[in-house]
Amino acid sequence: MENNSAIFVFTKDRPYSLSKTIDSISTLEIQIYLIDDSYHLKNRFANQRLIQDITNVSYFGNNEYESFIKSNNINKSDNPFRIKSLGKKHWNLGNVRNYALIYAILSGLERALFIDDDIIVPDPESIFEVFEYLDNYLFVGAKITGMQDDSIVGHISSELGLERSE
Repeated sequence: MENNSAIFVFTKDRPYSLSKTIDSISTLEIQIYLIDDSYHLKNRFANQRLIQDITNVSYFGNNEYESFIKSNNINKSDNPFRIKSLGKKHWNLGNVRNYALIYAILSGLERALFIDDDIIVPDPESIFEVFEYLDNYLFVGAKITGMQDDSIVGHISSELGLERSE
């Protein structure tokens, strides 16, 4: 298993989508961190059940977040990265990604891949190719196909009556 790389999967109240994402990458020999920003308790429990038997996936909800903050002496109110607690009702993805980035740095990871819970990776081994690009570039992106776009662009397209990408 790659020790200096990890995948961070972000979810918020979408266990069904998350299950497809996790199924598409859980066979990889790499550490996966599920960062759960779900507001609804039933979804947090569903997400924990989803990964309970997958050895390379670690769950991070608000309790794990608070423990990490405390054990690393991070003062949330004085933090320039504006990391906030998980599981709030409002949109928090930027803060959650900041938390994952800080976690990756403090854990000594050299490479981190961020995946949202609406992504299916059709060829999981291609993730290692993405990590290889990070040997030469500081930031790498990928074209996503296969699922409806639930990003802000997808929401704006819907509001404007434009065709959403698949």
